[in-house]
Amino acid sequence: MKNIFDEINARIPKVQQPETPPPDQPKDSIETIIRRWQSGENKSDTEKILKYLTPTINSAINTYAAGDKGKLRIQAATLALNAMRTYDPARGVSPQTFAFHNLKRLGRISSERGSIIRIPEEQRLQYNLITDAAARFEDDHGREPSTSELADLTGLTEKRIDTIMNNNAVFSESATVNPETGDSGFGVKGMSDMDYLAYVYSGASPVDQKIIEWSSGMHGKPILGTGDIAKKLNISPAAVSQRKNKLFAQLSEMRTLL
Repeated sequence: MKNIFDEINARIPKVQQPETPPPDQPKDSIETIIRRWQSGENKSDTEKILKYLTPTINSAINTYAAGDKGKLRIQAATLALNAMRTYDPARGVSPQTFAFHNLKRLGRISSERGSIIRIPEEQRLQYNLITDAAARFEDDHGREPSTSELADLTGLTEKRIDTIMNNNAVFSESATVNPETGDSGFGVKGMSDMDYLAYVYSGASPVDQKIIEWSSGMHGKPILGTGDIAKKLNISPAAVSQRKNKLFAQLSEMRTLL
């Protein structure tokens, strides 16, 4: 038998209770963002990674290149991004630590900017050192070393190698076209764009570094067509074109992000 309270409750209209809103979706961790970016780089994730690494980049510039703070930010950001391409959380280090370690190269880049011409006798000795190292490398690997590789082999800076090998030649600062092949270079316009290209170069593979050098005139190298580059690297022209397109994409992205 129902009591009076049961009857009263039965007559009260039921009020629809509002649904409990779903909890906020957790934000992707930086490791998740980096893994996704590694499998297919996109502008949104690139911006997130750069924002996350900005304090690390600033700290590295202050540590390794304090005298060039305003001049090496593009290169520093590029080095940090390039480090993230090979970052693996399984190694047990954070993205910041891994990036900071790779940013040690800023010290060498800063040193290259301030390197000076030395006495002729030392130039002759260094020329012999460079050519000997290049010959040994070509014997071992079947291709010419990049300037970056020569720097590692000889202990000289890239700028110093340029000075010795090219008689104070400077980087080409404009797009050039090979008159025989019609192939164009990277279209570098002034030192601002050259900084972007140097940024991409610093994180490129040795093969891609040679493609950049022969496509832009960087480090005083001659501008070569795709076919000639392919012959020198012993790869197909299609492979050279594919690598060029990827390098162009990186260069274009840097211009929009930095």
